Amino acid sequence: MTTEVKWNIQGTLLQGCNCAYGCPCNFNALPTMGHCEGTWSGLIDQGSYGGVDLAGLNFTIIGDWPAAIHEGNGECQILIDERANPRQREGMLSIFKGEAGPPWSILKNTFSTYLRTPVCALRG
Repeated sequence: MTTEVKWNIQGTLLQGCNCAYGCPCNFNALPTMGHCEGTWSGLIDQGSYGGVDLAGLNFTIIGDWPAAIHEGNGECQILIDERANPRQREGMLSIFKGEAGPPWSILKNTFSTYLRTPVCALRG
């Protein structure tokens, strides 16, 4: 039996991809160039994971899929702010790997590979 960890994040999220404006994947269409490269970068103004404060931290998630996202077999790289302590880092990885539920769990099954998460100097 697993226990669900409560989490929340409020802040700014910037998303971009290699497709035409509007990202066809958001409308059940095929990627403009036949494959997808997407990035999400965020600045957390307020947030927590199981009581661990995440406020003030930054992250970037980079995805690369050989075809449409829903076809899977993607590769993911998650970058976590170097200022995150081990508990914050663990919480953020759980959220962004989709282990803590939606919305990131929607992408979880489209990735077959998660690359090692380095410590990065991400500044907002």
